[in-house]
Formats: sequence, C-alpha cells, structure tokens
Amino acid sequence: MLIDYWLKENVPKPGLDPYGNGIWGELEQRGTYSDSFARIFGKFTDPSQSTVSVNIDRVTPALPDSREGRLVKEYLHVCRLMQELQLK
Repeated sequence: MLIDYWLKENVPKPGLDPYGNGIWGELEQRGTYSDSFARIFGKFTDPSQSTVSVNIDRVTPALPDSREGRLVKEYLHVCRLMQELQLK
C-alpha cells in the first residue's frame, strides 16, 4: 500500500504549533551533506531551545541493508550541535 493513502503530510511553519503543542523552529544545517535537504524543522516545548543547528554527514562505510526490495543510495547521520555558551 502506498503511504499517500493513509498519511497526510502537513509541512510545518516556523512559529507556534497551530494545535498549541509547542513551537516549530527551522534548524540550521551544517556538514558536508547539509545541501541534501531543503529545510529541516524541529518541534520544541521551550521557545528558548528552538534555535538549533544540526550536522549532516554521510555514514562511512555504508551500512549494508539486505532486506528484500531495499535499494540504499547512502546513509546519513544527523546530529544536534550543542550551542556554545556566551559569557558576558
């Protein structure tokens, strides 16, 4: 069954969640594969945490996937970068 039949995709917009369940923030992308995605969003309960950067790199060596019908082009590792504290 195609996923289109049972899962509606709603693209989030930065700001308050329309259902009142937190805040959406657009994540800054870094790393060698950061251009692989047009935009990445994260959902947060604390507005002060909504400014986040993620690092996107290829997993090397590629992990094998022997499941039937799977064709993997590449694997990516996405991780949150910790914000640097600025002392005043």
